[in-house]
Amino acid sequence: MDARTVCIRKGKTVNKHWFPGVIAGTYLLAMGMSLIQGKWKGDERIFHYPLTAKFAAEFPRFDLKHNYSSASSPLPYIVAASLGRVVGLSVASLRCMNLALSLAALWMFLRLARLLGVRHPREVSLLLLFHPYFLLCSVVFYTPMWGMTFGLFSLYFFLRDASRYDAWLAGAWSAAAVLSRQFDMFLPAGFVLLALRDGWTAKRAVPWGKLAALCAPQVLPLLLFMYWGGISSPDFTQHEIGLKPMNLVFFVAMVGFYYGWTTLYARFPRRHLLWLAVGLPPFFLFMPNWSDYQGMETMTGLVMHVCSLGGRFVPGGTATLVFGLYVAGFVVLVDALRQARETTPREQALWLLMALFLGVMSVNVASAERHFVGCIPLLILALRRPWPGLAIRLAGAVTGFVSFAYLFFWLFISNK
Repeated sequence: MDARTVCIRKGKTVNKHWFPGVIAGTYLLAMGMSLIQGKWKGDERIFHYPLTAKFAAEFPRFDLKHNYSSASSPLPYIVAASLGRVVGLSVASLRCMNLALSLAALWMFLRLARLLGVRHPREVSLLLLFHPYFLLCSVVFYTPMWGMTFGLFSLYFFLRDASRYDAWLAGAWSAAAVLSRQFDMFLPAGFVLLALRDGWTAKRAVPWGKLAALCAPQVLPLLLFMYWGGISSPDFTQHEIGLKPMNLVFFVAMVGFYYGWTTLYARFPRRHLLWLAVGLPPFFLFMPNWSDYQGMETMTGLVMHVCSLGGRFVPGGTATLVFGLYVAGFVVLVDALRQARETTPREQALWLLMALFLGVMSVNVASAERHFVGCIPLLILALRRPWPGLAIRLAGAVTGFVSFAYLFFWLFISNK
């Protein structure tokens, strides 16, 4: 057999080395663009790099209260500042650190897909790799990648559930996720609820040992929030708490934008049209509006920006596009939830965690599309169906083109 290790499936020869090649090519191209640009951009320049430089100057005694220029938890900045003392603080070093985290996240996502018995796990992994904000956060020093990576590790150990040690690892990784991004507090809360559910459905006693292993690492985030007197530093209150149902409407439209193609494989009986009738009023009450700035009535990001282009050519074009995406997303979610009743408890756990994530996001006033990136792995794994491998590859190729176009725009054209 030659160097191109091959396997035979239904009489066809399949090259097994295409996946590493796609991964390597994608990261090399994206990181090359990032390093060629070579300047701090957006929140990097305003929030993340200044706080990292502050921590590097204070090393090893970090002041977590004063002049804390970020809404995120401190773990990414502490690690980056510590690394900076070894290799220096530069655009290249900090962005390469996010690249390493992205590779770890993709590897763990692939392991999760195999654990859950996903068909075509490599192809499905491309849907994560080519998500615009996953790719952007992979080559830019943004903290959502930190929370997502630690969250995927915690989810893997929780679902594997081989021992109390696995439960402790799940708790430890989820604590690291919360210490990287407060939005990820849904993970430990969901793990506790799922542990109680498993004990109840199996008609066993409360699994106190497992609960203790899950909860013990959460002492660190709790101590941090007690020290802050809230979930963010008292010097930074941009992400204030307040009910924002528009985020839920946006989430459904976002599902329609990225995964509306799966409606081609959805089974949507006529009786489920009633659910669509129930789901339409929230859209008209809380339709998101696009803006370059985060706010109570606005949503920033690629999806709303693309929809806003319709309004430049046709009156009402923006609302029409958002409505179409909302309907497509609603059909996708209802079909997936209908079939979730027939899935395993592991797969049903994904929906509970996603619901808790949306609960957290519904009270985050200053939110943007990139803040939803932590939910994308859960969404892809929960929506997965026996889609043809070719369809997934085509969807990944189209999304990849959009992702690189957006990355180019963000790095070289956007003034933010």
